[in-house]
Amino acid sequence: MKVQLFLALASVSLLFTSSATGCGSGESAGPELQNITQDSLAADAESDDSFGGSVRIAWFGNTPDNNYDNASLNGAIDGARRGHSTVRPFYCQYDPKTQLDQCLSAVRSRSFDAFLIDANDGVGIIPCVQSAASRGISVVAVDLPIGSDPASIQPQVRGQDGAVLTPAAKFGDTLVTVVSDLCGRLGKCNLVYLAGSLGINYDIIAIQGLQGLLPTHQNIQIVSIQEALYDQATARTIMQGILAQTHDIQVVIAGGDQMARGAEEALAAAGPLPNPVKIIGGGAGAYAVDAVRAGRWYGTFVTLPFDEGELAAQMAIRAARRQRLKVRGIDPVVNRNLPAFLTADNLAAFAQFTPQWPG
Repeated sequence: MKVQLFLALASVSLLFTSSATGCGSGESAGPELQNITQDSLAADAESDDSFGGSVRIAWFGNTPDNNYDNASLNGAIDGARRGHSTVRPFYCQYDPKTQLDQCLSAVRSRSFDAFLIDANDGVGIIPCVQSAASRGISVVAVDLPIGSDPASIQPQVRGQDGAVLTPAAKFGDTLVTVVSDLCGRLGKCNLVYLAGSLGINYDIIAIQGLQGLLPTHQNIQIVSIQEALYDQATARTIMQGILAQTHDIQVVIAGGDQMARGAEEALAAAGPLPNPVKIIGGGAGAYAVDAVRAGRWYGTFVTLPFDEGELAAQMAIRAARRQRLKVRGIDPVVNRNLPAFLTADNLAAFAQFTPQWPG
């Protein structure tokens, strides 16, 4: 999910923090981000959303060269613009302690009325949520839950106003079904799993689910589990190392599309393999969806980062203005009646799907 931040809206103040240094290398985004539909708020719009004082929002993400984060941030910017409010991003470089320190510092600064938090540690960030609430700052979880329940889309912590995310547990739970069905067709099924981060529930639950298949699916073997930090180049290098040891691989699964893309590059460079490798990504980015449609990938987990940011900003602004929140937990994928995974099996039924990030 890594490219430079590519969208800034002139009507929204975007001030960048320098509290952490960058890490990881950027990769070209591939296909340009397809036109993003702007109707995600249609069912939730309120007549007074454009009225009230400007709300100063702090958005807490990972890196400025992560294009999945950027899509979420851009959605937040758009939602803030609609509500005549502003957004300032903070980047923690995937470090939960840095994120907690940034969050607490933002509380002490008295410069913000609302927080949008993409939590690296859903439990570890709780002290900041509580501190923010004590100062009257509204808090909305975006992309990943705040709290100990990775399956919930509802606020879990006192002081949290809302959550807009596709639950971390949903990826792992539905991946088990996808892999079970796919491996049932393949016979021999040696797997590689590339995690974004081995420390977050999104990957932890997926790995546990895959390991849970082994006792009842004798044809499935896990060849390697590696952490690629949502980086295309890192995933390519890791996959090259795995292929140097064995070409007997039938399925590659990545927690993020950009890592799946790096694996695809390594597989192509390795030359003809005994059998075509089935690739499963995460995020339903433009590159991944094109790859599924072209038959190069088997599937990708569906998420909508722009919707996450836009809806979360709208929710945070309403909460900061002390307006009533009709809904406090939203899964944007369910909101749009989309499947958990876009695969070769259901591709025709969702032919009109439009990705919300490059992938």
